[in-house]
Amino acid sequence: KLATTATGIDVTGTILADGLTVGNNGNSTLNLKSTDGSTTTGHVLGKLEFESSDASGPAVKSTIKAVVADSFGRDSELYFTTSDNTSNDLTRLKIAANGDISFYEDTGTTAKFFWDASAESLGIGTSSPSAFANYTNVTLKGGSNGSNLDFHSSGGTRVGAIVSNPGTELIVETGEATPLVFKTNSAERMRISSSGNVGIGSS
Repeated sequence: KLATTATGIDVTGTILADGLTVGNNGNSTLNLKSTDGSTTTGHVLGKLEFESSDASGPAVKSTIKAVVADSFGRDSELYFTTSDNTSNDLTRLKIAANGDISFYEDTGTTAKFFWDASAESLGIGTSSPSAFANYTNVTLKGGSNGSNLDFHSSGGTRVGAIVSNPGTELIVETGEATPLVFKTNSAERMRISSSGNVGIGSS
């Protein structure tokens, strides 16, 4: 079960300890290594697991694991998961080999906050942000009722919003009795007052 080697120890089985300190003059390494040579996509290379068990219910755990991302075994993906009250593993964060980063919704099945590293684009509500002419882009995708981009003050007051209603209208609004102002080159060019009056070149 336990054997000493020229460089340390070799353990066959599971180590149960109250703590673990790894030290090596500023170059400490904790290596979770798969040695079976599998290149199957999804094969777990290593996993760091945090677990608490309760006799009255399922185990509660969170994990960080690396898995094989391609059939050649050259790329890997990193997953952060948590468990629900039935002990199911739910993906919360995924970092792909190409730098894409995905944050998942409550069920842990669909990425709803997505960074596309190659397109330098961010998707909110979608894992396929649109890239326009190779410019950095943010895509906000809502449900059947559209999407909202709300602006709030530090005190929580709703200052304004951009609201999309699918098939009907795009609304730019202020949340208070304040004007909507348009500027170019840092100078005001047009404003709509809170009463609905429009001034072009005039405040």
